[in-house]
Amino acid sequence: MAGRKPREHTPATPESLCTGTEERIQRLVLRALKHSYGAESALRAAVRLGAREMLEAGASRSAVRHAIARCLVSHPSSLPDKPSLMTGESRASTLLTRMLAWTDDVVPVELTAAAP
Repeated sequence: MAGRKPREHTPATPESLCTGTEERIQRLVLRALKHSYGAESALRAAVRLGAREMLEAGASRSAVRHAIARCLVSHPSSLPDKPSLMTGESRASTLLTRMLAWTDDVVPVELTAAAP
């Protein structure tokens, strides 16, 4: 794009996601909140990738979960969100629960047991 400076991508650290992965998750969050076809499966793959990258960088289970949650919670499109008439939960809340479950799929058992 003309006039737009490319953003420097940084690798994952024990405290944060790789910037490219974080941007991808945030784009997919928007698509998933809009119920775009295939967005949730793509988001699941991106969340798992981000969790693996952070684990390889030495992150704890709680740090991975916090970084993944921050992608949704800090996303401007997730708030305000109307609750479902069926469940009473907002779409963002339901999506966050799924994202954290996908993260837990990647976290080794020994890290889960050792984490508070």
